[in-house]
Amino acid sequence: MDEVKDVEIEEDREDYYSEYIANLDRTMQVIDLLDTPSAKSFIEIQLELNRAREHFPSSSHSLAALVEEVGELSTALLEGEGRDRVRQEAFQVAVMAIRIAEEGDPSFDQKLTETPGLWERCRALFQRRA
Repeated sequence: MDEVKDVEIEEDREDYYSEYIANLDRTMQVIDLLDTPSAKSFIEIQLELNRAREHFPSSSHSLAALVEEVGELSTALLEGEGRDRVRQEAFQVAVMAIRIAEEGDPSFDQKLTETPGLWERCRALFQRRA
């Protein structure tokens, strides 16, 4: 009987260590992924997104803010303001794009629904340009 218990304990121990090693391997893979330039950028963008939502909780006029940020990014690039400034502005563009994707822009949505046919006219205009 003691031999059976010893075998079960040994099997449990092997299962535990196998699972531990597998978890450790997955953890190392995550750490490797986080140690890339893209992952660091995504983390910075998430932190900036959190700050933006704290300072500007309303998503109204997000489209206007996105366009403004794109303009600032363009200026930073065209005027050679340096890599740090360009990066900062690019992150601001990403933050506003994420906010629009996740929260929409109530001011724009409202105008589309309050003005009959506006959405169709906008779509037709963009199709003609394409």
